[in-house]
Amino acid sequence: MLGLLLLRTVLGLCCIVASRAFAKSVSYAFVCFLLGRDKNELRQSENTLENKNKIIVELSYKLFTYGVIGFNTQYLLPSVFKLLNIGRPDFYTEI
Repeated sequence: MLGLLLLRTVLGLCCIVASRAFAKSVSYAFVCFLLGRDKNELRQSENTLENKNKIIVELSYKLFTYGVIGFNTQYLLPSVFKLLNIGRPDFYTEI
């Protein structure tokens, strides 16, 4: 039981870190592309209220990135754990 707990924790943490890195880079580049701005230029620009493009890009990529993390945590990882036979059978029914 303790071994399964540690295995789920390590696999889950690795998947979350990997999905965060992937979603962050993809969403930042995509939002910069939609706005027609260079992503390297925006990353190095100042954090001011007048810099509207940087604010839009940062809010958008954070929203998408943490949405992906939430989806992975609530749906994808429990399904993967169930397929690997290391899941908790009462995951969806406990309060």
